[in-house]
Amino acid sequence: MNPTMIESNHLKMLQASERCEYNIVKGAEDVDYCRVYSTRLSRKVQSLYEDGCSIQQIMDETGLKKSSVHGYLPYIKGNYNLPEVTLDAEYSRVYRKRISVCERLRREIDSPDAEEYLWDAIVAYVDYSFITEKGLSLKYTVQGGEIFFNRKKKSVTRATVMKAFHRTRQLQHEKGFVSGPKELGTFGASYIYPVFLRIGVCVKKSEKIFENVYSRESKNF
Repeated sequence: MNPTMIESNHLKMLQASERCEYNIVKGAEDVDYCRVYSTRLSRKVQSLYEDGCSIQQIMDETGLKKSSVHGYLPYIKGNYNLPEVTLDAEYSRVYRKRISVCERLRREIDSPDAEEYLWDAIVAYVDYSFITEKGLSLKYTVQGGEIFFNRKKKSVTRATVMKAFHRTRQLQHEKGFVSGPKELGTFGASYIYPVFLRIGVCVKKSEKIFENVYSRESKNF
């Protein structure tokens, strides 16, 4: 079928479903719609969903109603009257989001926009359980341009984080590792350091040594 005709027919179905308040998911099930339709809008919805966006976020981004958003997503039979997002689904969404922002940060870590990608990764790891060099559990929240660690009364500002980031990247380029928080030379370094390790800003000396040994063994093999 002509792609333009597919877009036109799909738009008509979408408009009709919204006027009649008909759940397009049911229509998708009836006509096996999800397997044959691929439009620019459907691909955008699916891409946003795979990036970890909630249904509400997709609605805000595309201007679609909830039933229409669901119509673009794979139909899965299940129990009715459950909360929109189950606990497992939320964990999966957060996990995918964290993986995505870390991969982007590592690709762009030396680019002019690296600070923005770094902050995105920090926001994505809110409420994640980190471990400090002393073995203490650590979590944080973000409010505006400040990070509030659960083990520190004063906040750590975004400017402080960026100062630590550039120092860390300098050490990483020079030595190939950052041995500990003291090398960051900034306020809150003992809390920033484990975050940087987790999101891929730097590696520890022990990790660098392991990497070198593994590389040699691989060549000998």
